[in-house]
Amino acid sequence: MDIKHCRLIVLLLFCIALCQTAIAASDFQASARHASLGLCSCGEYKTDLMLKNTGTDILSIDISTVLDPKWVTSVPKKIVLQKGEQKSVYLYMDVPCDITGEYALKTKFTSGSITKQLDQMMVIKKCSNTQIAMPTQEIQTCPCKKERLTFELRNIGAFDENYILNVSPYSDNIKISNSSFTLEKNSRRNITIDFDLPCDTIGLQTFNLVIYAQKNDILSKLPIDYNISSCYDFAVQNTDNEISLCRNAKKTYSIQVENKGDIDNIYNISTNLDWVKSMGSLIKIEKKSTKDVNIIIFPDSVGEGIYDLAITTRSMIGGLDKVINKKIDITECYQIDYDKNDLTACEGNEKDIGFTIKNLDDAKKTVQIVPEGLDWIKIKDPTIDMLPGQESRIMLSADAPSGLHGKHSMILKITDGKETIDYPMIISVIENERCSLVGIYSDSDMTIGHTHVQLPFVIENKGILNDEFSLAIDTGSWITLEKNEIDLKQGEKSVLYFDLDPGSDIPDGKYGVDLQVKSKKTGATYEKTFIVKLSDRKYMPWVLIIVIAFVSLIAIISILNRRKDREIIKVQLMRDESNEEKQTSLLSIITIGFVIMLSIAGYFIFIYIKKYSTGKYSLLIYYAIYVIVSVLILAFLVMLFEKGKKKDHKIDIKSIKEKKLEQNTKSRPNNKKVEQKIQKKTIKTTSDIVDNFSEHDKAESKKLSEKTKKQMARRKKN
Repeated sequence: MDIKHCRLIVLLLFCIALCQTAIAASDFQASARHASLGLCSCGEYKTDLMLKNTGTDILSIDISTVLDPKWVTSVPKKIVLQKGEQKSVYLYMDVPCDITGEYALKTKFTSGSITKQLDQMMVIKKCSNTQIAMPTQEIQTCPCKKERLTFELRNIGAFDENYILNVSPYSDNIKISNSSFTLEKNSRRNITIDFDLPCDTIGLQTFNLVIYAQKNDILSKLPIDYNISSCYDFAVQNTDNEISLCRNAKKTYSIQVENKGDIDNIYNISTNLDWVKSMGSLIKIEKKSTKDVNIIIFPDSVGEGIYDLAITTRSMIGGLDKVINKKIDITECYQIDYDKNDLTACEGNEKDIGFTIKNLDDAKKTVQIVPEGLDWIKIKDPTIDMLPGQESRIMLSADAPSGLHGKHSMILKITDGKETIDYPMIISVIENERCSLVGIYSDSDMTIGHTHVQLPFVIENKGILNDEFSLAIDTGSWITLEKNEIDLKQGEKSVLYFDLDPGSDIPDGKYGVDLQVKSKKTGATYEKTFIVKLSDRKYMPWVLIIVIAFVSLIAIISILNRRKDREIIKVQLMRDESNEEKQTSLLSIITIGFVIMLSIAGYFIFIYIKKYSTGKYSLLIYYAIYVIVSVLILAFLVMLFEKGKKKDHKIDIKSIKEKKLEQNTKSRPNNKKVEQKIQKKTIKTTSDIVDNFSEHDKAESKKLSEKTKKQMARRKKN
């Protein structure tokens, strides 16, 4: 071997030694207590790792894991070790609830160029974190008795847990004090369960207490035995399935209650109908014994029909219920009718009261009627025979003693041999003074003149007795009564009259008429004051005279206007032949205005006559006179209107002919023979028309003819 190779070998050995020296100067160790970790889902855990600096240099080591850092975290992330120093590194693990199985946990340690890895195995599984401490899982009880069970729930897990609890079956009858809650790790809570099962539940019942750990997703079940003995058992028996009776009839229905329990018990019997009641509300029955209970049915406040009856028997010890259901057929056997006055008696006076009874059955019945409860009420004929649908009037004699006013109850017992009907009645007894009430009133006007008149008034017996009344008035001698005594039945009315004859010496004014009505049976007195107004009516005929004069004045004014309008219309007709329509319209307006004025005057006259008339027929007579006069005046105006139309028509013909003659004259002025012929013809025609007019119209026509001749003469001269 030459020197060159020897140098290379020595140099290589030196380098190896130098590297070993450098490595030994920066080295460290990593170790774990457990190579395998047993973990539970949803758990939180902590484990430690040990790091030691085995070199001579100061080391800075970075720490990291290869699992999801969300649930595995190293603390610290970086560590510094002096020569020979060792420290612990902690791994915190928050295991998700949905993870199970084996997972490799790899922890890396890096210091410069040196990297080391520590491998551990995590075994994750579902772990029960629930523990129940229950004193007993069997309950002995009786029907209808409430029971309570208390137990302790512990969270033995390593994390907080959400618990949901329920009991099945009968979840509606079992209540849990805390059915949903969160329990911290390593903590506990007391839970109560209240049992309130239906009363008809007997025997062994097994319930399951279900506890669900929500995070851990573990369902735990714990059975509970609930044994219900027949401590309060009893039975109720009856015979009839359907009950039939008349309305207001009483019937007794029996049931049998048997105590099958091992203890004496008390039973309460009730019904769903107000008119069905038990003879005793609380009935004590010894153990293993039986007792009959009567049920009273009295349908006094219901109508016909079929009713559902429920009889409920409850054991007071145990609270167990038994229900019997029945049908009750209620029929109306009798119909009793009366009004309030029929059953009203008078204090201190004997009075007949009565009612009507009708047999609604389809069979003949012999009925006995007995009033009970009031010894001062007697029946005149207690036994009657009634055919189907027959009505009978039953009369009672009521002799109420003094000082007994008010309402009194009595029972009317109706017996037909099969059943007895109790019909309740209320008898009203009123004071003696109120037995003979009297109503006095008048609707007529009490204003009269100095003439003999009769004014009506009404007296009504509003009491409850058929009574006789005496009448008297306290006033002047010119006012008397038609009658001083009158007999009136209960509710009857009668019309009487005041006879008034005021002479001329009685001054006008208001006079009070005090009418006194006294009952002969009760001695009660009733008074009524009427006010009579006396006023002079001698000027009444002048009213018609003024009205007639007023209407006549209107007629005269209308006629004068008519004549004036006729002259105006005649002149206009010479200018325009169409003015006849205007004339007719003007006369129509005048006539309508007259009719309206006549109607208004008639209304006020009617009001006046109605106010001041006193006799039975004076209003009719005065108004008839007014109507007749108005009709005559209206007829007279219509006659004048028609006659004027005829005159206007004749004058219009004459005017038209004169107009034509004037036109012909202008068209042929040189023909004298023709003009004379036309003039003669016109004069003749005018004379013929004038002959048909009246004397007054002939004079007007003559003047018109002379005027025409003068006009013709002037034309010839010109």
